[in-house]
Amino acid sequence: MSSKKFSLLDFSEMQTKQLTFFNCIVLLIKFQLFLSIAFLAIIFSYTVFTNILRSMLCAFILSFSIFTFLFFLYIKSTMNKYLVFNTKFRKGKVSLIHVFWIIMIVIGMYLITSSTLFRITSYLPDFIPSFSDTNNEVVYSQLFLNLYSIFIASIAEEIVYRRIMLEGLSQKYNMKTALIISTLIFAISHFSVQQSINVIPIGFILGFIYLKTSSLKLCVIAHSSYNLLCAISEKWSYLKFNYIEYSGMLLLGIIIIVISLNNFTVITTRKTIECNS
Repeated sequence: MSSKKFSLLDFSEMQTKQLTFFNCIVLLIKFQLFLSIAFLAIIFSYTVFTNILRSMLCAFILSFSIFTFLFFLYIKSTMNKYLVFNTKFRKGKVSLIHVFWIIMIVIGMYLITSSTLFRITSYLPDFIPSFSDTNNEVVYSQLFLNLYSIFIASIAEEIVYRRIMLEGLSQKYNMKTALIISTLIFAISHFSVQQSINVIPIGFILGFIYLKTSSLKLCVIAHSSYNLLCAISEKWSYLKFNYIEYSGMLLLGIIIIVISLNNFTVITTRKTIECNS
């Protein structure tokens, strides 16, 4: 491994090592073990800081900072293990038009899944962790989950499941096989029947975006946008729609995603963009 330094969000000169299905399962287990330890760390530190500082807000800020730092260290070590330097690896820039169509694809996908798949899986068991039953801690628990999913998970999971896993699999298998394997492992990583099924469509889309553009930044933007939509929708979960309204959402989602995928495909075919992240 070269001693050359690289930052968390800039490794355009890094080439992923070839990965097999077994390698990906090992990577999944390691990531989930780390995630469990990190969650235990934030619960412990939050409790300690609350008792010392007597302020839930200060305790939350400090414990979340520790959690973020632990993730940074883990991702850096994972990159060191699975990435090697190669100055001829894909490079390039993404434009605002790519970002626009990526966000539109995410919106279309969300409308489709929320009007169909989410309704079906809502009857399946799910697990939502919380710190305690007190009102303030429930608020901070929900805030933590939202911040984690929108900012930390969108970066860490894209590095692990797309930049490392999908890229590594695509060197061992054909693109379709690599996409299917990485999507299924991404779904399994959520360890909830409901959530695992729900994330299969967006996991497939994220993999498609990476294979089409080799841009990790676009994948992070798409992942973060999708999680943001899910977080916002939870605030309106009490709203009940009828079949006509759900059908309208489905139709609108199909129209949006067909137009968006078509335009996204056209601009990525016309001008190939390559990984600069």
